[in-house]
Parts: sequence; structure tokens; C-alpha cells
Amino acid sequence: VASVEAGERVVALYPGESREVAVRVYGPVGHVVAVEEQGFPRSVANLEVVPRQAEAPYQAVVTITAIPGAAAGVYPWRLRLVDVTDARVIGEEPIALVVLPRQLPRRVAEHATWLREVYEKRGIQVALWAALRVLFTRGRIFHS
Repeated sequence: VASVEAGERVVALYPGESREVAVRVYGPVGHVVAVEEQGFPRSVANLEVVPRQAEAPYQAVVTITAIPGAAAGVYPWRLRLVDVTDARVIGEEPIALVVLPRQLPRRVAEHATWLREVYEKRGIQVALWAALRVLFTRGRIFHS
């Protein structure tokens, strides 16, 4: 079974900041498998994958560095696995790079990343309830 497992599917960075993400690569035993990126936002960040390819299974480290003048926003892209031995794509993993505005406190950024993961796993309704719980820790009554 071919697959890629990224340690994080949402990576939040301030401009100029870097983060390493461990990636576990699975593929046909004895085949050389490469990790490639698709749609990576090179206008706002740099990406390095080490090792870029090896015999499966193996672990790679993906380093993402937001450039100092990066525009704040959400930038979706994908990690793609290519079986070099058979010259075919064997898997993909969606990743979101979130470039945060400098004035946004880290605590808020951590909540934003967590809420994005809740949304991806459980849907918008659960994410909205989770956001209200975080924002209004002492409760809140809403009137129409």
C-alpha cells in the first residue's frame, strides 16, 4: 500500500519563520519513491525535502520557511508520492500553509490551526461550536 503521512496537515508560520514536518513515506517494498510538491506557494515560502527520494518505506523531513515579506493568507498545496521505479504517482497528501499576520498573537494562531483541523475532521458545525467555546470561556447568551 502506497501512502504518505505528514505529521501536520496545517502549518502556521509568521513571515520569516520555519517549521519542520516529519513525513512517513510508504510504497512498494524495494521501489524508489520520491516526495514531490504540487502547487506549493513559492511566492510566499521556500520548501526543502530531505531525502527527496529513497527506497520505501522511509521518513523524510519537509522544511517550510515563510519568506520575510510573505503575504498573510491560507495557501493549500499537496505532497505527492511518485514511484520512481514504475514512473507513476502513487499517493497525495493535502497540506495547508497558513501565513499569519505579525500582529496576530501566537495563542490566536494556535486556535486557528486547531479549528482548521477540527473542521477538516468533523465539519463546520462542530468547528463553529468549538470556536464559540474558545472565544466565550465564561459562556454567552445570544439574543435575536
